[in-house]
Amino acid sequence: MFEYCQTKPSELPRSAHILTEVHAEIHACNKVTGLKSQRKWLEKLIRTGSTNGLPDDLQELALEALSAMPEGDRLCHNDFWPGNIVMSEQGPIVIDWGGITIGNPLSDVARTLVLKEVGLLPHQPQNTKLLMVGFYGFYLKRYFRLRSGGEQEVIAWASIIAAACLGEDWTWLPKDWLLSQIRGPASFVR
Repeated sequence: MFEYCQTKPSELPRSAHILTEVHAEIHACNKVTGLKSQRKWLEKLIRTGSTNGLPDDLQELALEALSAMPEGDRLCHNDFWPGNIVMSEQGPIVIDWGGITIGNPLSDVARTLVLKEVGLLPHQPQNTKLLMVGFYGFYLKRYFRLRSGGEQEVIAWASIIAAACLGEDWTWLPKDWLLSQIRGPASFVR
């Protein structure tokens, strides 16, 4: 889907609408068993983050924030971005299910917003940056129409997700940027 949006920017709102509908459908699933807990997975990643530059005080802050968040019982993809949607004649197909968990859908939305930041890195062409900002603007607006409320909760999840990213050693996201998202209100949600 990402390549499609790059070649046909006029289709950006429609593509973002499709992405959002699919994400909301995934989050509607709550009868799934046998998957790992999102909370335990995030806690493990945050604890691992200290080996990748997450200072102890920020690790503690993220763990406290995580413990205060509602756990959730929904299917979460945890790597949901346009590059993991393949458009077929039958409709969109979601790929890369390796990180699925049962948890809070708004945490999954926050992870999606972190993934957006890859398109905003300095080395990216300006048109890619504009595309990403527009696409995710449509995505968030539509998501909260489908699932009312939650904007403040996504902001709260965002710092937790940034800390977990350090545990995953996402080298393509600048460590300083991730640390800044943990320290203050996450800027990438807006």
